[in-house]
Amino acid sequence: MIKTGRRNISILTCAPTGTVSLMTQTTSGIEPVFLPFYKRNRKLMNGEKNGNISFIDEMGDAWESYIVFHPKFLVWAEKAGENLDNVIKMDETELKKLYEKSPYFKASSADVD
Repeated sequence: MIKTGRRNISILTCAPTGTVSLMTQTTSGIEPVFLPFYKRNRKLMNGEKNGNISFIDEMGDAWESYIVFHPKFLVWAEKAGENLDNVIKMDETELKKLYEKSPYFKASSADVD
């Protein structure tokens, strides 16, 4: 190191921080929010009693569907006068109407070309 110095890779490189920012519920920088909410499906194991069956696929596997919210979208909804318990129970159509009132409308990663 005394003879050649450090390579830029060891000085200027940082690990991908998208996942880290999601785990810590902070911003990942200037990037837009992925989506303020989206639907996820989780496969239920045979005999699992904690899940609610949303649908059964053609293979006979049971799945639970649920909505994942960006934490800042929920903060905005609460400040906009929405009851968070009601927001969490909304279906996708109601959530889309709420999304259209939010500052995230036309500003999420799906809207950026």
